[in-house]
Amino acid sequence: MFRVVEKFTFAVPVEVVLPDGEKQPFEARFSVGSEDIEELQNPAAIDAALARVWTGWSGVVDENGEEVPFDEATRDRLLRFPFVRVAIIRALAGALGGSRGN
Repeated sequence: MFRVVEKFTFAVPVEVVLPDGEKQPFEARFSVGSEDIEELQNPAAIDAALARVWTGWSGVVDENGEEVPFDEATRDRLLRFPFVRVAIIRALAGALGGSRGN
């Protein structure tokens, strides 16, 4: 049964490709409402929309292998790296476009 909700909350795998080609996976959690879709498709608004809809993660560790808890400051810092931003956009677009699990 399909549930109608204000926001859809889901987790998707993300694969970050570092500048040296190394691939580092983690899982990102998102919470997306209908009002977010338009902003995610607007280049002028995508940065604010990404920060709003990216609500958590698992599998993110520091240089010592210690789990890094999700917080807005770390999320915002990571989004400034183009290779992280691209990985997040690809994962989110795949999930919203229905290419995941179909």
